[in-house]
Amino acid sequence: MTKPIEIGILGAPINNMNLGCQALTYSMVSLLEATSQDFNIKFQYNIFEWKPSRELDQNFCKRLQMDSSKLVSVRLGNYKDILRRIKYWTHNRNMEAVIRTCAFVIDLTEGDSFTDIYGNDRFNTQTFLKELVEKTTSLILGSQTYGPFKDPSNENRAADVIKKATAVFTRDRISEKYVKKISGVDPILTCDLAFRLPYKSRSSEKTGSARRIGFNVSGLLVSDKIEGTATEFTLKTNYDEFVKRVLDYLISHQYEVHLIGHVAADYTVNKILKEKYPSVILAPEFDNPMDAKSYISSMDLFIGSRMHATIAALTSNTPVVPVAYSRKFTGLFENVDYPYVVDLQTEDTNGAVQAVIDRIENYDETKSDTEKSYQIAMIQNDECLKAYETVIRKVLSNR
Repeated sequence: MTKPIEIGILGAPINNMNLGCQALTYSMVSLLEATSQDFNIKFQYNIFEWKPSRELDQNFCKRLQMDSSKLVSVRLGNYKDILRRIKYWTHNRNMEAVIRTCAFVIDLTEGDSFTDIYGNDRFNTQTFLKELVEKTTSLILGSQTYGPFKDPSNENRAADVIKKATAVFTRDRISEKYVKKISGVDPILTCDLAFRLPYKSRSSEKTGSARRIGFNVSGLLVSDKIEGTATEFTLKTNYDEFVKRVLDYLISHQYEVHLIGHVAADYTVNKILKEKYPSVILAPEFDNPMDAKSYISSMDLFIGSRMHATIAALTSNTPVVPVAYSRKFTGLFENVDYPYVVDLQTEDTNGAVQAVIDRIENYDETKSDTEKSYQIAMIQNDECLKAYETVIRKVLSNR
């Protein structure tokens, strides 16, 4: 029996309550499984993450209908400082040994973390791991957002990593141009990998009008911030006021409002909002992105501040209003010709609220344009698979 080809996956965890990060992992493995079938070869997956869980690995494989022996989570090393390098020496050595077995490592950097807008600690940790892989085997930078970088030294360091990578994929045109600008590398433009996230459609539950509305409120953006992620960006919109006024509008117009979380912190915010607005419906606390996408597919319209929640809406052909806090939203939705992104960095509170109301009150137009962008997204999804297969075939032929 031919020995499986070892593959490493970085920046796409399984044990993570950010369903957007999980969505990348499900989608990446789904794409690689399709590739292995097309190539008639076997892959063995090593998922590098902070808290490996065999139980979660098995549940992950069950949802993707794959043999759980094909995937294992590997404890990430910790290289933050000399004391941690000593303390986690065993983990570090084990991770490095696994990397050496890999034909290549794909790094997705959680989709949007190859930047310093979430602070230098996250950037330094993520970038060190990339540099470590490049010393050992082929690094493929998977479809993600690149930048922005506030610190020029961080930008230079990122450019060095990009130059040494075996292949560089971007998920939007803004990142494509940015990568070329800072590194001289021509990246491969694709869609977001989460376009291919599997789900069970619940579209039959839709009413055909804007009656059932899903609202994803971000625990990262509220003023009483629950999520611990550092932020180095500013919003022109008062997000708390935005949420209040959108909810006031929806309830006063007798819409059926579903509060849908996509990160652990969102659920805490939802429970607080439920106390203030008893008529809203709390969606379940999903433990995987496939179930969340299935639920979102039952909405007549979805308003979201988590990008992968809005991707779940678009790719289940659910009319969507993306509410953006960074350029990653704009770049991604421009890529599918979707014009209704509400940019909280450029819109004041009145403008942001009115933009959402406009999409609800012009529902037929929103629905029609979502359908057009959905069709584009499905074409891009097929093209994305082909692009990865071309790169992987080349990497394997050069081993």
